[in-house]
Amino acid sequence: MTTSGSPLLKNLQGTSPYLAMALVQMLFVIMHVTSHTALDAMPPVMFAAVRGLSSVPFTFMMSFRSKKPLTGLHQLWPLPLGACLATAYVLVFVCNQLAGPTLVGVMQPTMPVYVALFGGLLGLERFSLLKCAGVVISVV
Repeated sequence: MTTSGSPLLKNLQGTSPYLAMALVQMLFVIMHVTSHTALDAMPPVMFAAVRGLSSVPFTFMMSFRSKKPLTGLHQLWPLPLGACLATAYVLVFVCNQLAGPTLVGVMQPTMPVYVALFGGLLGLERFSLLKCAGVVISVV
């Protein structure tokens, strides 16, 4: 990020990742609250399909910006990724419909814990004693 010219940009440079993370969490809040209302009009599977299909143009555009083309087995990654995302969205929307946006929103911050644990099980994350203690503390 360039900071030339604007003192505001110079002041925000250290905080911009935190502002971006706060914005993402606010967008999740908006999604949960508005999806609860939308689920009155359509079933969760249909809502998940609409949400997934609405992201296709953005994903397609981003794939062309990549400098490294996918080759071999890497070309198959969209299949399991799409299946996992679709399943996750359906489950989130079913839970939102049954329990409401508040409970679903409370569970949202636990995702990094599950990502760390799953990454560790697959050997993608290295777990030091300190990282393992951090994950345990965040669960408790």
